[in-house]
Amino acid sequence: EILGIFYSKWKEMTIWGKVLEWKIKNKLKFRIVKANEILWNGEIISLHKNKDQVKEMNEGEECGIKVLTQKKIEIGNILEFLELQEIKE
Repeated sequence: EILGIFYSKWKEMTIWGKVLEWKIKNKLKFRIVKANEILWNGEIISLHKNKDQVKEMNEGEECGIKVLTQKKIEIGNILEFLELQEIKE
């Protein structure tokens, strides 16, 4: 859940949010969701806890997230993160 926006320029934003479920990892892809409607996609550039860069954040934690997206993220939007895995035969 997006709680605040620190910095915004074309294609890049730094936001403050709270992990509502599971955990998020650095470099994951995401979807921007508002009122159950998917608005756009993006990718995490980096995750920050306080001023330290981290690899992942767990459920219930608040963090800074630097993202790459072409759609402006707004306070109250939800980001749904996607972890794609290769299928090995």
